[in-house]
Amino acid sequence: SNLGVYVTGVSFAQAGFYVSNSITAILTTDFGKETSVKASQIAIKAQQYAIASVTLVSFINSFVAIGIVYFILGSDFYLCIPIMLILVFGIIADASTRIIASWSKGQLESRFFIKISIITWCFNFFVCLSALLLLGTIGLAVGSTIGYIFRALLYLRVFRSKSGNYDNIIPTSAIYIELIKKIIFLMRQT
Repeated sequence: SNLGVYVTGVSFAQAGFYVSNSITAILTTDFGKETSVKASQIAIKAQQYAIASVTLVSFINSFVAIGIVYFILGSDFYLCIPIMLILVFGIIADASTRIIASWSKGQLESRFFIKISIITWCFNFFVCLSALLLLGTIGLAVGSTIGYIFRALLYLRVFRSKSGNYDNIIPTSAIYIELIKKIIFLMRQT
């Protein structure tokens, strides 16, 4: 059924959430202890690492998921692959949102994000419903991804406004190389 295919695609795509949650927990423990300027610098760095980590995990996970679908689940689940690939973009955007949410709690700035949460919930509901009616389950994935990206952009806008930090959150190639080296090092340790 379409529901089973959609849920399977979502499940594959959400592997990035686990990485994002772990990174958020590790990198954001000191937000409340730091001055506003230093906390915003930590938040920028944490966003770069979170985005890079989720991107790497999603890339690897996509290959694994495609293999599972083609060799185990079969043709009934082929549609979950484009659903997963579409949702990955939203999950990568959400990595930034999660860091900003942790920063806002530590810096007692959460109240500024309540309106955004309500606006993006309404936006996401209507976009997802419209896209579902127009395009089916693929449309639902597109609507969800648009909602994630929209919320991330609004969160980033408020973060920059409140912190005064306009540094780039896009990870550099050096961050990707560092992460890959750490993964290889950890794999050799086990």
